[in-house]
Amino acid sequence: MKIINNKFQKITVAIIFSWLIFFVLIPNLLVLAVSFLTRDGSNFYAFPITIENYTNLFNPLYAQVVWNSLSMSGIATIICLLIGYPFAFYDE
Repeated sequence: MKIINNKFQKITVAIIFSWLIFFVLIPNLLVLAVSFLTRDGSNFYAFPITIENYTNLFNPLYAQVVWNSLSMSGIATIICLLIGYPFAFYDE
């Protein structure tokens, strides 16, 4: 890989990385942090840290919801691949 020595290239890479950190990494970390908090009626969440939200995944109701979500996303992915793959090789 070529070493970046141009000032414009360094600035461009810095902008791209800051954009990714600000709009991808930070929101995902916030969602992860809130997932460990408890639910509160007045403030939406409270600060006693717990893993109860993750233990609820083994509850049959939540497990069924997670399974339905994964199966629907899998079906949507397969449909998109079946439609998109032929178009990727279509050449006039």
